Amino acid sequence: MLGLFRTARKTRQRSEGAGWLSPQPGGQLLQSPYRQQLIGALWDMCSMSRQVFVDYVQAPIEQYAGLVQELPASESHHHAYRGGMLDHGLEVVCYAMRLRRQHLLPPGASPEEQTAVGELWTVAILYAALLHDVAKVLVDIEIHLISGRRWHLWHGPIPEPYRVRYREDRDYHLHETTNLLLVQQILSPKALDWLYSEPRLFGTMMYAVSGVPERGGIISEIVGQADRTSVSKALGGDPNKAFEAPTQSLQRKLAEGLRYLVKEKLGINQPGAPLYLTDEALWLVSPRVPRELKAYLLENGVGGIPGDDTRLYDEMQAHGLIEANPQGQSVWPVSIVKDDWSVDLSCLRVPPALIWPSAEERPEPWSGTLTVREKASKKGKKDQVEADATPAPVDTAPAATSTMPPSSAESSVTPATDAPEQGTNTSATEVPGLDTDSLIDLVTGGETANAKTPASDAQSADPSPVAVTSEDAPPQRTTTEVDATSQSAPTPNGKSLGETFLQWLQDGAKSHRLLVNAPKAQVHGVDDTWLLVSPGIFRRFCHEHDGASWTEVQQQFQKLGLHRVRDDGTNIHSARVDGQNKKGRLVKGYILKRADVLPIEQRNNPFLSLIDHRNMDVNDAKRSE
Repeated sequence: MLGLFRTARKTRQRSEGAGWLSPQPGGQLLQSPYRQQLIGALWDMCSMSRQVFVDYVQAPIEQYAGLVQELPASESHHHAYRGGMLDHGLEVVCYAMRLRRQHLLPPGASPEEQTAVGELWTVAILYAALLHDVAKVLVDIEIHLISGRRWHLWHGPIPEPYRVRYREDRDYHLHETTNLLLVQQILSPKALDWLYSEPRLFGTMMYAVSGVPERGGIISEIVGQADRTSVSKALGGDPNKAFEAPTQSLQRKLAEGLRYLVKEKLGINQPGAPLYLTDEALWLVSPRVPRELKAYLLENGVGGIPGDDTRLYDEMQAHGLIEANPQGQSVWPVSIVKDDWSVDLSCLRVPPALIWPSAEERPEPWSGTLTVREKASKKGKKDQVEADATPAPVDTAPAATSTMPPSSAESSVTPATDAPEQGTNTSATEVPGLDTDSLIDLVTGGETANAKTPASDAQSADPSPVAVTSEDAPPQRTTTEVDATSQSAPTPNGKSLGETFLQWLQDGAKSHRLLVNAPKAQVHGVDDTWLLVSPGIFRRFCHEHDGASWTEVQQQFQKLGLHRVRDDGTNIHSARVDGQNKKGRLVKGYILKRADVLPIEQRNNPFLSLIDHRNMDVNDAKRSE
């Protein structure tokens, strides 16, 4: 027996030396100090008996670990290292559990109902977090076994030493719709039985796992925010780590390009210069410096750079290259003064360590004063994107019954996940850019910098977003019914302002930069076509494009003739929100004549119904006034 063990160990050492990874049991993969800290923190956050934790939390996590093994979470983005998929999955589960504690679930239910099914909601959120992108190991990568075979994980865990290669033709969104293929390999029949004791909750969780946020409700919101938090922390926890990222990653490209521009090309600390260094930060004049960065990268053949400024800010903030202001936005309004020269500017704030790793390398700081203004100037506001969100309703509570976890025999077995002793350290190799304390602090402190960036249309942590009421929407015949005879100069690309808006809308929908049918989205499917929330969608466009007011953009959009005009000659339609908590509220905007104006599959928001203004009831009429 000892000889067989030694032979197996030697075989494993030889295969790993040749670049092959040997599969390991899930429990063994979870034994690293960092992963034990995460599971220990998870145990502390779950209010359930130890045996229930073992059966319904620890067991699925071990199944997940055994399935994903040491696969990375991405090729060159976040958690792009050996074992990154497992680390990311555990982090998202921990963040989701911390966020779950901030909500009383099901939303809107009585305290008795929330007590009866609260534990079931906890495991539903935990499972959704664990499964949120598990199918990446199915559709994004190819697994090659040492025997020469290709392996697909729907056949089960990897059976022998393996290598991984990313598919060049992969669809970056396919995993969302295929996550369910692996559910039964991770969740046991008794876990699924327990979930299905509340069929509506079961459905909500499955919709969340399969990437349908309009039906995934609060579960989709919590898991989405937890995912963004894990990604943002992994990419931007320390600006110095930008240069430890893979050379082909966007994070590394942006960091290297910015360092070159600051050190070699752009002037610094002179009146009118694009850069100002203070003791606390390096300030980049916006949008001049970000556009210089884009131009430099494009000239050098670097692809994948976001086309518009706001999206670039979002990426830089997500990667920790720039710091968010107190409102979570990328742009800081500042006043710069030296002697009799002064100017108000919009700037991006960069950690000096990103450009000069040591203090000795840095130039002398700006000899004048640089102060952050409390309120942005009119021009500065154009560089920021308002979170002018019109949330769609959230799928809410299932009918609550007394749903307790399936009984399990009393056992002295305790989870091998008790919180580690105080003082347990985690090496940098085990915790790439993240430690448990910062993980919990980041969650309890609210959204991540990336999640707060309005440009990303990130969902808020509010479980019950409120749809726009009549006070939020413009008057029917004043603000929105603009004079169609006024003219607008063509934009720099030669297109009219309306055509430029339409192209921006189509690109945003196709790239998923603009959310659709989700809380805080400004595009919703209704009546087998699309509703564009007004004025929010036009304001969003204007804050990404200087030089136009939202009323002007709205006017030029109307000239395209793509929207339905009501029988009374007005343009704004209303849709009623039918969600449990927001029933009766209205969402207002333009209805497109054809769904194929947007290059995405049309799918109606199940919580919105278009109002026929000819037959609207008295209450709807009052809300529309």
